[in-house]
Amino acid sequence: MVLKTVIKNVVELQNKQIRDFGQGVLRKAAANLPYVTDHPLLIGGMRGSGRTSLLSQVLRNEYADAWYTDFSDPRLAGFDAGDMKKLDELIVESGKGVLLFDNADTADGWEEYLKYKSAVGCVVIATVSLSVFYDIDVEAENHKNNGFVTYLLTPFSYTEFLEFNHKTGNEYMVAEFLRKGTLPEYLKTRKPETLLQLYNDIMTRDVILRNKLRDVAAVSQLALALVASSGTLVSANGLRDKLKVKAVSSVADNMNYLERAGLVSFIPVYSPQPSVRSVNPRKVMAVDTALASVLSPGLFDDANRLLEIAVYRHLLEEDWEICYMSQGEGCDFVAVKNGKPVKLIQVCYSGEYEPLQNKINGLSDAMNFTGLHLGTIVTLNISEKIECEQGVVEIVDADSFLGEDKSFL
Repeated sequence: MVLKTVIKNVVELQNKQIRDFGQGVLRKAAANLPYVTDHPLLIGGMRGSGRTSLLSQVLRNEYADAWYTDFSDPRLAGFDAGDMKKLDELIVESGKGVLLFDNADTADGWEEYLKYKSAVGCVVIATVSLSVFYDIDVEAENHKNNGFVTYLLTPFSYTEFLEFNHKTGNEYMVAEFLRKGTLPEYLKTRKPETLLQLYNDIMTRDVILRNKLRDVAAVSQLALALVASSGTLVSANGLRDKLKVKAVSSVADNMNYLERAGLVSFIPVYSPQPSVRSVNPRKVMAVDTALASVLSPGLFDDANRLLEIAVYRHLLEEDWEICYMSQGEGCDFVAVKNGKPVKLIQVCYSGEYEPLQNKINGLSDAMNFTGLHLGTIVTLNISEKIECEQGVVEIVDADSFLGEDKSFL
């Protein structure tokens, strides 16, 4: 329980702090948020992706007189369902019709309260953890389900990274992007401790405590092994043997928890047959190049795998399912829409002859398998087109691919 006067004082302090929050880089998400009227908008994202910054920009640029509350504030410790009634009394007394709630899912009864306020005519925008966001079963067609509209916030894109650094894109800035990554807080401090603290917070709060895990050592070992394996194929069975864990089910569960917390993503093999997808290894991708390099220093020297992480994250900006292909020489990414492959993408950082030829061979195999006649290879600094028997291989430099030019997508 929290006294009403305490809630009022904390909220007043929070409102001053959020209004003093620096504008920072204007997130593309701020202009792309769904228009909400009769449903609350939930913004989900991994810890450190900039959810609070986005809310501050919404407050500054769209709803200057909005009500703001951060439910994760330690000064609101013990906030329960009864306290929600006190908060509502304060909101009603204020007369405000736009409500911005940060970390809403840390408050008891938050779902019902958000729906209620939306039903009585308030505009309601709230941030939630990535795990809770995934629990909201989003309907693909209109992004409405369980009474919510949803929006997934990702870390900085390449173009946002350039804006943050006040630079224009080029080969050098791509290398900087791979080195410094996409996480806003680290880009501000440039201190490895920031990344390590973020990793510890994610592991402690979003993985171990949220899922009530007892074997902390096992899930921590698994997290580091997966990050170090970014860009390679993994399976629960293989990881069980490697880490000497008794139950494969424990490994599979922990892999799911780590993905839901945002640390890694798993990419299935492309196949029209669900049974094939379910039995094949998945490709694991770390969430951020800088975080991956800090947790697994060997990755820092593997520019190709770092570029692969960046290309994958960029592909996620489109409304595609991302798979990989194992036929022949293999294909790094297959973009799938409505169950059909629409794009084939390879990554070859150096552009040297032998690895580039291997990627071309992989695209040829993928074109044969999918019936597509165009494939793309992302390199650091090469741009040209090559005709082959199956169609056209488009080699493009990473700055163009990751930048605003969407012709490659």
